[in-house]
Amino acid sequence: MEYIREWFEFLIIGIVIIVVAVPEGLPLAVMISLAFSIGAMLKDDCDVKKLASCEIMGGANNICSDKTGTLTNNKMETVRMWAGQDIKVPVTAEKAEVDFKSLNISNATIDLLTCTIASNVPEKCGPTHLAMTTLLKRAGHDIATIRAKHISDPFVRFPFTSGRKRMSTVTTNHGGKGYDRRLQIKGASEIVCRACSHYIDASGQRQPRDDATFQTVNDNIKTYAKEALRTVALAYKDIEENEHGERHEDPVEEHVKNIE
Repeated sequence: MEYIREWFEFLIIGIVIIVVAVPEGLPLAVMISLAFSIGAMLKDDCDVKKLASCEIMGGANNICSDKTGTLTNNKMETVRMWAGQDIKVPVTAEKAEVDFKSLNISNATIDLLTCTIASNVPEKCGPTHLAMTTLLKRAGHDIATIRAKHISDPFVRFPFTSGRKRMSTVTTNHGGKGYDRRLQIKGASEIVCRACSHYIDASGQRQPRDDATFQTVNDNIKTYAKEALRTVALAYKDIEENEHGERHEDPVEEHVKNIE
């Protein structure tokens, strides 16, 4: 009987510990576990805003979705371009390397394309930026070399935000005289195209934008969108010294700058 009474006391003590410790310690244990889950998901470039979301996401193997909710592989690749003409870019599966000249892209357009992409790609690339940088690498262009040539230190950059819907960087060394600075812009196609007064034709020449050309550009944007392609526009503007301020950032309090 004494033996049974000792084990019965042990059982009671165990139950008391469970009753007291679990309600107090469980929330802490769950929070620590979810915090570790957030760290693991960050390594996969998946930012979690709500801690509780990790508990739901932990039961999923693969969930990839863009802003429109269309399920994808979370991998993007440049497949179409419009540079005065519609250009189809061979995908990596068909051809690992890309020759811009074989695609009938002029040297002037190639210079604008490579400089605008290289100067407007953040250090941490998302799928869209990665698709553009991969295109340059496939064409044999080194992004670090392009940046070293055209981006001075310190450089002027207006980062992308949901309100601005564009990213702009001031570059240099374009072979011009005097100030030799240029604003390279990358952003939402409909916004950037609407702000342009000129366009680059198929031969790489700068031409005034007329209504017919503007309609052609918009038609191509709509065509690409109907094919479930994400459209991004690239543009540039030659700027003067002290234009809209010493660092070209007037008005400082506004998201979109006058120079853009």
